[in-house]
Amino acid sequence: MTGAGDGSIDDLVRGFVRRVLNLREERKAISDDIAGELKEARARGLDSRKITEVCQWLEKVEKHGREEMIMAEEMFNIYRDIAEGAGRPIAEEFTEKRDKALAELFASPPDEKPKAPTLRQKAASTALTFAAISKMNRGAG
Repeated sequence: MTGAGDGSIDDLVRGFVRRVLNLREERKAISDDIAGELKEARARGLDSRKITEVCQWLEKVEKHGREEMIMAEEMFNIYRDIAEGAGRPIAEEFTEKRDKALAELFASPPDEKPKAPTLRQKAASTALTFAAISKMNRGAG
């Protein structure tokens, strides 16, 4: 059960373990770089989740076919040209609206949303609920 007959199984396993560990270290470094970029985006007021979504979508496009996307964009441009009038450049108003919509899409969400309760808060809430049930069962409430 040796690879090409040029080493023992121990050497084969050690080689694979070494290579996989090196790749895992590289993956960690790349993940740290990605996290740094997303943190910078958040610091500049952008929603890092949207950036991640776009990156994932582009990866899918690369995997499943860029040609279909290009054809769809060309079709969109034809429809837009018809709607705006053939040969006319995109109106400034449209560009401003598009820029504003893009900024709103990628802007960080407002902090008005309530955050999910922490584990400690959930535990306290559960304890209070059980205490109230216990009190009711004893006839004290």
